[in-house]
Amino acid sequence: MLKISKALLFILMEPMAKKVVSAWTKILVSFPRGQSGFSLPELLVVVAIMAITASLIMPNLENFLSAYLRSTNQKEVFNAINGLGEISRSYGIRIDENNIGQKPMPPNLFPEDWTVSGDFLFLENGSCPGGKMEIHYERELVLSRELVPPFCEVAIVE
Repeated sequence: MLKISKALLFILMEPMAKKVVSAWTKILVSFPRGQSGFSLPELLVVVAIMAITASLIMPNLENFLSAYLRSTNQKEVFNAINGLGEISRSYGIRIDENNIGQKPMPPNLFPEDWTVSGDFLFLENGSCPGGKMEIHYERELVLSRELVPPFCEVAIVE
């Protein structure tokens, strides 16, 4: 009867033993038998490399974005200036330093913080007798040009 009870006990305990054994998981650096995935040390190395790269890039990112925005806005200003003759012809108005950007001209002709000053004039027919124009960004002189008649365009230098 003792042999039967041990066998009976083994049969009763077998499902529990399987549960206990299946609950244990080995932590390995690499996976056996072709299993794929990343180990914790590999992930930590990747995160460390990303952190180092970010610490090198982030200080210069703001300067890069600022320079890019300024360059883009400068091209917009040059295009707006080059279109002043067409605007003066379309609206039949004279455009000079005193009325640039005022009605009936389109509002927000130049991006924010950009101003144009100088001794220039665009006549009602779209021509320009010449003059001098200064372009400022945040009160800092960006460009000073003599305007050449008849179109007085500002060259966009790439």
